[in-house]
Amino acid sequence: MRETSIGRLRRAGSPGPQEKTFSAVAAAALLSAALAVPVRAETREAVVGKMSVSYESSRWTLTNVSPDGLMLTPSDPHDRKRSRVAVLRSPLNCAGLAKVHLPDSLYVVPTIAPDSLAGRRGERHTAHTLCRNATPRGELLCVPTPSGTYALIATIASCRSGPGFGRGDPFEEFFDSVRFLP
Repeated sequence: MRETSIGRLRRAGSPGPQEKTFSAVAAAALLSAALAVPVRAETREAVVGKMSVSYESSRWTLTNVSPDGLMLTPSDPHDRKRSRVAVLRSPLNCAGLAKVHLPDSLYVVPTIAPDSLAGRRGERHTAHTLCRNATPRGELLCVPTPSGTYALIATIASCRSGPGFGRGDPFEEFFDSVRFLP
């Protein structure tokens, strides 16, 4: 037995009050340092024809990759803010793509507005669904180029699929990450 600084006896080898305080402070410091290190999202790049799209792998899963297209799906299946986004290159013009991807069986006639992608002028086709429940609009943003028409497309497969009402612009995360290659 050893005597402590306040005159009490304690077993040899057991930590005293100062040692316990130091251990607790050290453990708290290590824990806060570990929690303070930000988790870095890994940015990846996918290429379709002559268009490159950067995306965060923590938010998006890349599927259906081909030389002329790919699909970016939200990594979290319960994500109600993001929609699946198809990226493709097609020989069709913007009107032809809208007819294929915003079909009359699921959407009203789309409105067309000028838009741009990676500094190139294009158009955005937006159509409300014919569904009775709160479903997001179908969106198609396309840019014609000499190597084909490039498009970002966010649509639903049926009235029972897709995120619910309240989704913002489905392409917002990609505006700054798309570029055309020489």
